[in-house]
Amino acid sequence: MARYSEVATSDEAVLVETDDFAIVFNKSSQKFYIKWWDADASTWETRAQIDAADALQEVLPALTDDLELPFGADKDFTARYDATNDDFRIKDAVNAVDLFRLKKNTVVGYTVPVAPQDCINQSMSADSTGTKFTSSVKMRVDGRYLKKIRLRASWTASHTDSVTEVRVVGTTTGTIASVSGNTGSDAEAEGTSFSDGELVYIEVAVTTASATTGATTDLTYAIIEFIYEMV
Repeated sequence: MARYSEVATSDEAVLVETDDFAIVFNKSSQKFYIKWWDADASTWETRAQIDAADALQEVLPALTDDLELPFGADKDFTARYDATNDDFRIKDAVNAVDLFRLKKNTVVGYTVPVAPQDCINQSMSADSTGTKFTSSVKMRVDGRYLKKIRLRASWTASHTDSVTEVRVVGTTTGTIASVSGNTGSDAEAEGTSFSDGELVYIEVAVTTASATTGATTDLTYAIIEFIYEMV
């Protein structure tokens, strides 16, 4: 078995390669070549050549499902569309193991939750309005691939006539997302406006004061989730 990449010149880019077969683009001639290993003659034969201008019309219809494209310095990985499962796969070619699968209409992403340590079981007065609590713990925004910031919080109140607002705030943007009410249980809100590199933190404010002197509002917890999508 032979590999064309072992004999390719500096003008040649090996686009597709399997044992004894390769599709090669020559930068000097601006042509694609289909190479086939002749085991009897111990040499590579050119079975076809295609002008670059006609390449898409000529080459793409000839490609079949499940064709694996090798990559990596030592061709240790392959990429392919798996027609049987209708997904895209990255494979460890050395160990013949699929490392990654991606279905259609799927966004690759991840969520980073941050629970500031000082945002648990905070008791505040609710008989007057204004900001009652500002978290000392602040997180810096990494805007690369960041799609939105989610706030989730729970809080209680000693009286039913107060309104509390929990906010995630940016030092540049201001309020990014907020939830409010007399009480809240796992209340959520999301914001898509933020600035790369700014610091974000939690604020709690009473927006409607209770008429009862000594009334309180209690933050059970607040968490910030940074939601990233790799698109």
